[in-house]
Amino acid sequence: MSVEKGCVLGLLALWACAPSTDVDHVTVGLLLPYTGSQAAIGSSLERGAIMAVERANQGGGVLGKPIRLVFADTHSDPRRALASAEDLMDQGALVILGPESAEVAAAILPLLSARKVPLLSPFLGDAVELQGEPNPLWFRLAPSAHALGEAIAKKLYRDGRTHAGFVYTTDRYGLDLAEAATGRYQTLGGTVTVAQPLAADQSSYSEEVRALNGTVDALVLLADPLPGARLVNDLYVSSPSTAWKFYLSPNLKTGVFLQNVLGSVLNGAVGVAPQLGQEVWPFSEAYRTRFLGDEPVEGTFFYYDATALTVLALQRAASAAGSVAVGGDALATSVRAVADQNGISVGWDEVAAAMEKLGSGAQVYYSGLTGPILLDPAGSRALGTTQVWSISNGQIGHQQDATP
Repeated sequence: MSVEKGCVLGLLALWACAPSTDVDHVTVGLLLPYTGSQAAIGSSLERGAIMAVERANQGGGVLGKPIRLVFADTHSDPRRALASAEDLMDQGALVILGPESAEVAAAILPLLSARKVPLLSPFLGDAVELQGEPNPLWFRLAPSAHALGEAIAKKLYRDGRTHAGFVYTTDRYGLDLAEAATGRYQTLGGTVTVAQPLAADQSSYSEEVRALNGTVDALVLLADPLPGARLVNDLYVSSPSTAWKFYLSPNLKTGVFLQNVLGSVLNGAVGVAPQLGQEVWPFSEAYRTRFLGDEPVEGTFFYYDATALTVLALQRAASAAGSVAVGGDALATSVRAVADQNGISVGWDEVAAAMEKLGSGAQVYYSGLTGPILLDPAGSRALGTTQVWSISNGQIGHQQDATP
């Protein structure tokens, strides 16, 4: 996606499309799935980043310079995402936010490391194995797939489901979820009757349906929204009288999934997702007001937090250096500082005031929509509880803490 198109999608002010060589701006890159298997969520994630940048610019930007977002498309494809990441850096991005998958992160990390550009990944949990060695410029802000997979297994066990089938996508995230969920489920005493990989690009899942019918008392679906909806629909068409009990992965907690499923087949389904704070409700209201009534997808909260953390880190690093030309190790150090619980706590709606405080030398830390963002030495989120969500009458319903 071109920068010009990204600026239109982002509804940014006209200055956001100025050339990246303009030293009067501080540039942040956003690497998102505008096309490809996860295209349905790209625009909402972008909007979360825009809201954070708008608030930072209301607070004076970085040393008085406005923050400029530039956009590029991952295409949900590692090879094409590599070219997009290079394009963002060529436009002057001091830091990049994204991507949506571990495969894309693995492809772009060597290039970003060579050019000393930090990467903040809102969607990805612990994935140090992709790097070989810890990378001080890479931060993963979501709970790990391992923790979420184990939470699904524990929910199955607590519900008395003893014979479960597991269907999972074969990207790194889906495989990690499936490995953690099946391993923990069997340790607890459950029987994995089917473990079925799911190709994301199929138009029909008739073979997968034959493997599942009549063999399970619960079906764990670890998939992206559109292929997940196709599988559910094929199950419904093949055996409309079967009362399937679904357990769903975090990336299915979205209206895109629900809107593409036939009838009420998902009523009573439950899922596991990262725990969110109460502040997501006023944020969602602000989002609806800003974007003409649209609802944010859950990943939007993580992208807002990642962007807020980034702009605060830029202000802290620039204030210490006396220059907006900051990046690399200095910026990475500032990311850790504004994530650490040291100084004045600032919430999602206090970003403008926090920029001013940092500019005057105060120490602040960001307490986000998704909870405290404490980072371990490898750059992964050190804390992160989970919650259970459910589907009732086509709507995402009651949520509760799922952490043991």
